[in-house]
Amino acid sequence: MRLTEQQVRSLYGQDVQDRSGAKIGSVGQVWADPAGEATWVSVRPG
Repeated sequence: MRLTEQQVRSLYGQDVQDRSGAKIGSVGQVWADPAGEATWVSVRPG
């Protein structure tokens, strides 16, 4: 699924949860492949 630039920007700082719903951190950075599809997201713990 390709995200728009606005959608990618809206991810920064959003909470990231594990499968049980516990917060593990927040989105730090999003990387895209050459086609512009988001492929990796870093998570800042805390």
